[in-house]
Amino acid sequence: MFCSRFFCAFGFILLVYSSGRAIASEIPVRPDIKDTAVHKPGLQAITIPVIGYNTEKGFSFGAYNEITRYGESSITEYIHRITIEGGYYTNKSGYFHLVFNSYQLLPNIQTTFSVSYLSDKILPFYGFNGYRSGYRSELPEAYYSHHRDLFRIVADFQGEIIPGVRWMGGLSYYNYDIGSSSLTRNSLYDLYVNTQLIRQEEKNGGDLLYLKAGASYDTRNEIYDPSSGVFSELLLSAATGTDRSLDDRHLKLTLVSRHYVNLWKQRLVLAFRLAYQGSLAGEAPFYVQNNMQTLNFIKAYNDGIGGALSVRGVLPNRIVGNGMAWGNVEFRFKIIPFRLMNKDCYLAINPFFDSGLVIQPYREKEMSLVSSLLNPDSDIPVKETLHCSVGVGLKAVMKDRFVVSGEFGKAMDKRDGTYGVYFGLNYLF
Repeated sequence: MFCSRFFCAFGFILLVYSSGRAIASEIPVRPDIKDTAVHKPGLQAITIPVIGYNTEKGFSFGAYNEITRYGESSITEYIHRITIEGGYYTNKSGYFHLVFNSYQLLPNIQTTFSVSYLSDKILPFYGFNGYRSGYRSELPEAYYSHHRDLFRIVADFQGEIIPGVRWMGGLSYYNYDIGSSSLTRNSLYDLYVNTQLIRQEEKNGGDLLYLKAGASYDTRNEIYDPSSGVFSELLLSAATGTDRSLDDRHLKLTLVSRHYVNLWKQRLVLAFRLAYQGSLAGEAPFYVQNNMQTLNFIKAYNDGIGGALSVRGVLPNRIVGNGMAWGNVEFRFKIIPFRLMNKDCYLAINPFFDSGLVIQPYREKEMSLVSSLLNPDSDIPVKETLHCSVGVGLKAVMKDRFVVSGEFGKAMDKRDGTYGVYFGLNYLF
């Protein structure tokens, strides 16, 4: 029964998405890999419905709009592009996301501006430091949640240093409105507030301004479905604090390295990603510890670790600390070629193994004082260990355009939940 529903839903989403181009791509654009499709000069616009599903948020209903300005050459990458998307999830979450991307606004610099508003009535919250915070599956979903309204403005800039190496810089402004979920009055969030694990000055959110700088190294042969090469990023993010809460100042380091190895005729590819994000100085407020820093806010959501964007099948935001490491290994096997809309396409499967770990604990001393409340079924302090999941995905790939994805991930420890099902676009990395 599950398999039949999986493939029916997958086919339906493929039909919805196939009318458009790469919607809300998760993968940064490389200007040296050009779009080889033929476009008419001037403005072109696309508006399509977006329907999706994942275990974490339920079904989604929305729309995607894209306005692109192409140059005079008949075969060219775009000059400017504006994308606007918005939608609603059945778990009472909604989002609005606008992105402007340009290669000619500033000479020899890729410029990206984005504005986002995310409203989550039941944002998952499983506490700090992974297994150090207990999980009881018999409790309702609302117990492990709080509400969050997030307003975000981002300005990012990139330029080439030498072929394959690019510098990055930018600014990000966040405004968080945090509070108890309206669905319950006795949540884990409330317990953390009452025991001072979440402090009074941060329990309702706040404002943060990040200054970002970094570099990337990219030798991928393709953007959406690479079969060889490396794509690595290093990013420093410094929060300057605000007038209301100068104690929020902190410095984070993010390292992400993606590798692609051609094992057999570009039909079987080994892909793996290793990543780390941690604090170098200061102490970040609890509500930004699950935010994965990036210089490419192409997608509206950027939460982790655990769930659709990092450790598939594990509960979202399950692995939260002062420093987290995670990794993904998968085999991508192209199995069935076909033609669609006069384009070369194929189906592929991708069995995977994901894992994550808190390697820098957050407020560890405070947690040890209330450990009996966080883990009432345990007489000894619980230690953090590796969170793991296994699964498989099915991809429908339109060559050089986009990847429609359906994935199933199974947590290997019951303390991380059961499983996750995800429908969306592109490979995870």
